[in-house]
Parts: sequence; C-alpha cells; structure tokens
Amino acid sequence: MTRTIAEGLYKEEVTTARGKGLLVVHVGVAFRPGHPEIGPGAPLFQGIKQANALLESSWGADFHPGVKPAQGEIVVIKRGVSALAGTDLNARLHSKGINTLVLTGIATNFVIEGTARHAVDEGYQVVVLTDCCASFNEQMHTCSLQILSQPRSCASTRVSSSGESKHSDKMIPTPQSLFPVMVL
Repeated sequence: MTRTIAEGLYKEEVTTARGKGLLVVHVGVAFRPGHPEIGPGAPLFQGIKQANALLESSWGADFHPGVKPAQGEIVVIKRGVSALAGTDLNARLHSKGINTLVLTGIATNFVIEGTARHAVDEGYQVVVLTDCCASFNEQMHTCSLQILSQPRSCASTRVSSSGESKHSDKMIPTPQSLFPVMVL
C-alpha cells in the first residue's frame, strides 16, 4: 500500500465512537486450512491460496495491534471482498436497527467499494472516512471514491486535524453506528 492510514487518526475516530456509545464492528478476512472458500474462478484470491496465507488464527489473519477490537465489540470474519457477503453481519446490524454504516479500512478499491455497494443494495446509508482508508496507490483510492460518489449513493468525508468530519457532499446521514472495516 503506497497510501498510509494514519493509525492515530483511526484510533481517535474509534475512541470517539466508543465514547458516544456507537456500535463498532471489526471485519477481518481469513480462510480455513486448504482455502476451500476460494474457488478456481476467483483470481483475486489465488495468490493467497498459493501462499497458504490468511489462515484462521494465523499471524497474517490477526488484527493489527493498533486496531484490535475492544472487549464486547462485534468481530466478523469474511471470506471475500464484501463484509456483508457470506457473513451474518447484515442480520446482526438489522437486528440492532442500524441504518448507517461508516466505513474505514484497506483496500478502498476492493473491500471498501465492495462493501459500500453491497450495503447500498441492502438499504444502508453509507459514509466512507476517506483518510481512514487506503489502496495499492493513490490513483486507485481516488478513483474508487469518485465511483462511489456516483450517483450519490455514498457520502465521503475526511477527518480534519481538529477531529471534526468534513463531508464532501450534501448527503450527511445521522450515524447510528460506526462500522470500521479493518482488513489487515
């Protein structure tokens, strides 16, 4: 990743959300031994399978120490791009009456975009914290954010140095949850 997520900024956002009593959900990616979840037609994941990487409870599948879930926070392990595909996350959020998701994480052009699109299909309002996301390069990151903003299905925002969110468009939902998608 050529774009660096400011770990301190992410921690500040999560600390603020926790302080306000908002729901914080952490999403990781991991596979069972042998990677049975990765089909031969999924080229994005073939390198992971060949390297025998991201196995459940292994070093590569653990959350980075700077973004570890706190006691009692929801942790979801996914097997693909979207945090909502093939997991019980959608049901868990609906059962809590959640209608707004705030996304952060890696990689903007895969995980964030895939989850955002899926979330919009499920009826959620979506906000992407752009400076708490990263991709393989700045061009991919920026392009993905531009695509998500059309046709205004997602709002994006930067977090200023004062810690206040600055929305980049007029769609400003009332967040009921903070939903950081952290795939490290």
